[in-house]
Amino acid sequence: MRILIVEDNRMTRRMLERYLQALGYEVLQASSGEQALQLHRQHRVPFVITDWEMPGMSGLELVRRIRESQDGTYTYVVFLTAREGKADLVTGIGAGADDYLRKPFDKDELAVRVRAGQRIVELQERLERVAETDALTGLWNRRGLERWFADPQGGPQLAEEAFAFVIGDIDHFKRVNDERGHAAGDEVLRLIADSLAAGFPPGARVVRVGGEEFLAVFPAASATLAMAATEAVRATVEARPLEVGHGEPLRLTCSFGVFVATPGSGIPDLQDAQFQADRALYRSKAEGRNRVTLAD
Repeated sequence: MRILIVEDNRMTRRMLERYLQALGYEVLQASSGEQALQLHRQHRVPFVITDWEMPGMSGLELVRRIRESQDGTYTYVVFLTAREGKADLVTGIGAGADDYLRKPFDKDELAVRVRAGQRIVELQERLERVAETDALTGLWNRRGLERWFADPQGGPQLAEEAFAFVIGDIDHFKRVNDERGHAAGDEVLRLIADSLAAGFPPGARVVRVGGEEFLAVFPAASATLAMAATEAVRATVEARPLEVGHGEPLRLTCSFGVFVATPGSGIPDLQDAQFQADRALYRSKAEGRNRVTLAD
């Protein structure tokens, strides 16, 4: 786990760094609240230990700014302070801190409090993963996709790189539910999801958008490469017999729409990109299904 130390006293920073590194943590350092805020935004640090009193931005203001900027992830914050008054501690916790350490700190107490905070951070991360995962297929859900897409650090940088947006739909899926039952339909969704997750290029974000519709987003140097990757997935789905429920194995197909957003395409958000891919999917459906169509 990565921990950000915010302390204007160089000797205290070095002591904290040494102790935390000995416990196995990766450490970033900031000597001011302004620098800490920048590092927190840049590295999405999950754990911050900050002094209360610093020149410029105080630790109290830093905590408030961190809380205001939370985008679905949680940062565990520990105050490091010489203040002992109950009112001060109430103020610090009220501003958004999770815990505190008194100066001069004891290294054993530091270890215990950091380990306790780490458990909370890890629990929060597990909860976030669950909230962003489709329970049936194990793929990302729409919430996870939207959060990733909005992430200025880890999300797709459409101004710098071309990305393919591929929407796929299982052809005649309603027949599966009608003829084999909804349990069989759920198994079909899981099997198709496995094929999509394994078939698209490494690093692709594959999402169950809803029902029998899926979306894949991945870097694509050209429309030709994006079409070739999607065609390979389509062929794999068509060729794979699906053992579900009773009766003969099912052979199903998928239709796909492909849109490639290039740095000069003027696509500002996820909704626009999906709209373009959707239009291409509708054409695939209208032209007979089981095919891949590139958006105009």
